[in-house]
Amino acid sequence: MVAVEAFVNPFEAVVAVASAPTALLALDLMGMAFDAVAAIHAVKRAPAKPRVRVAAFHVETQALATALERAGADRALLSSEDAEVVPALRKLLAEPA
Repeated sequence: MVAVEAFVNPFEAVVAVASAPTALLALDLMGMAFDAVAAIHAVKRAPAKPRVRVAAFHVETQALATALERAGADRALLSSEDAEVVPALRKLLAEPA
């Protein structure tokens, strides 16, 4: 069983991850005006146990996808990869912590 909590504000999502055990943070970057690289870096630096997996989707460019993965994202999916979002999230959730 997986519980899902949705946030309209990405900052609230990052705070929630820091406040409670979280298996996966999935960030939808479509139309978002926030520093996703800094947010992912902060989440990955937090002393969370078990490890928080981070996926970003609707990423506009390969350069941004690379920056997100360098910041610690486990997966960054380009906008052109919409069909891969759900399978990628399932795969991340299936990985051991």
